[in-house]
Amino acid sequence: MRSPFKFLTKLRWTPRDIAGRMAAARRRGTGAYLNDWQFVRDATSAAATNVDDMLEPIVHWCRETVAGTRRPCGISQFDLVVAVHGTGGEPRSLLFEHRSPNELYGAESLVQALRRFLESHALGPTTRVSVALFSWGDAAHRALPADARPA
Repeated sequence: MRSPFKFLTKLRWTPRDIAGRMAAARRRGTGAYLNDWQFVRDATSAAATNVDDMLEPIVHWCRETVAGTRRPCGISQFDLVVAVHGTGGEPRSLLFEHRSPNELYGAESLVQALRRFLESHALGPTTRVSVALFSWGDAAHRALPADARPA
């Protein structure tokens, strides 16, 4: 099987060059996507906000965002940070690093880990959820010189 990075050797790049360009792209915010949601419990209901009601828009946004990212040389991984702040509680966060888009689907997946996190920390009448998604593919695309970027 051919390496998807073989073309980089023709550019005479070293792993250090590639890492430096990727780090610079990340510092510039290339490939960073942010979103916030605020969930409010119905005042007439004694039940807490349903976790599925919170999970659905977050996962939908993640799937749509990842679907719109670049994937040069097959680089499709992403990082995801989810922060939850409920009324009167301390903010909590969860980090997923170098994840595959396939992990946004399936029974035992990142979605299930996110569900458990929300069940544990999304308490109170008002819950704010902030999500940051970083696309390694977008950063890789930006790190390549314009004439070396895959179409």
